[in-house]
Amino acid sequence: MKTIAIFCYSFLPMMGGEQVEFSMMLNELDKHLSKKKEFNVHFIAPNNICKPYCKFKNIKTHYLSLNFEKEKNVKSATLMRNVLMLRKIVKKIQPDLIHVLSITPGAA
Repeated sequence: MKTIAIFCYSFLPMMGGEQVEFSMMLNELDKHLSKKKEFNVHFIAPNNICKPYCKFKNIKTHYLSLNFEKEKNVKSATLMRNVLMLRKIVKKIQPDLIHVLSITPGAA
């Protein structure tokens, strides 16, 4: 079974068309995985604020403590801490594929 990690640093409750669409995509993927157990999917959510929107049955969710919406000038220590947290989760999951979404305008 292949393992897929999906990471997005902007998710609900931050409202925007892309966040809503991404949430719908994850919900559809969760339904598909209930029928076919082809993949082991992990969603790496930006923070615990997303918990009410991450009620998946077949997608394992991991929570970071990112808050890019409030931190306009991210300090290097904060950025390094977040990178190390993300790296730790990815090493634990050991995914075959990592899908990263950048849906904040100007972030890429």
